[in-house]
Amino acid sequence: NEILFIFIKECYEIEFPNTVESIQQILNQHLIQKNEFNQELQRIKTWGHSLLCIIHQEYKQSSTSHNNIIDKNNDIQHLVLSPDQSTHARACITALIHIDRIESIHTQFWSLHKTRLNHCLILRHFEQRFKEIQIIFIQLYNEIIELPDININLFLFDSCQFDNKNNNHKEKIDQTLNQLDDLSQRIQTMISHANQLANDGLTLIMEQQTISYSNDSIEPKRQELEDMKKKLIEQIDEKRHNLKLLKLYIDKLGSINDWCIRGKDMLAMHSIHLSNDKASRSLNELEHFLNDLSIMNIEELQHKSTPEPLRVR
Repeated sequence: NEILFIFIKECYEIEFPNTVESIQQILNQHLIQKNEFNQELQRIKTWGHSLLCIIHQEYKQSSTSHNNIIDKNNDIQHLVLSPDQSTHARACITALIHIDRIESIHTQFWSLHKTRLNHCLILRHFEQRFKEIQIIFIQLYNEIIELPDININLFLFDSCQFDNKNNNHKEKIDQTLNQLDDLSQRIQTMISHANQLANDGLTLIMEQQTISYSNDSIEPKRQELEDMKKKLIEQIDEKRHNLKLLKLYIDKLGSINDWCIRGKDMLAMHSIHLSNDKASRSLNELEHFLNDLSIMNIEELQHKSTPEPLRVR
């Protein structure tokens, strides 16, 4: 009795640790204690039944007149025993009844305690998975932040110089976009894991509605998972948009540079003489030249948000 209540008291007073390993260790330790206690109860019950058998055998040896009748049910309580035999039998029966009561209390308590431990173990598994996903999300976010940006001053200078420099910038942008695609795939994989974890968390909340700490622990983490997903998606979408827009700027600036060079050559090669036939041809060339500018549609850049590397800091 005392051993049982000490065990129950220790179980109720225990503070659940914050790691899966520690909770599993406590569960295993308590399971061992529970099995040892059950074994001790069974050992005591075996002794009690053995004593009753001995008393029964002693009675059979001392009395044969009713032997054929009383042995049918082997029930010692209906035997007419000697005073000593009766005292010993009553003591054994009382002890066995008490042991059965203790065993019932222990079984009921263990069912509740094991449920508490399993709930806590599941919760710690949820928290551990959350920490693992959180760490990877932070790593992915930092990788996005650390992707190279084109130096704006160098970019503007090179755009006014040589085409091969522009091509170099475009190659760097394409490389960064490829890196973004790889990151996007990894992010989508982690978002799938995060969604699964959030669903598992909701299931835990529904299953453990009577355990307030589960909701207090799980719901904030579900919200944080949602915030981290949103932040990652926004960051990578913004990065991709900026790089594609920057690539468009490079193409437009390259076309504008070519257009300016053609205009300069036109001025150098064709003197405008309004009095001769060359004037009409020059005007036609000028008209085509100006039409090329409208085809380039540089106005569309005014309707797009300025990419991050081109922002004035």
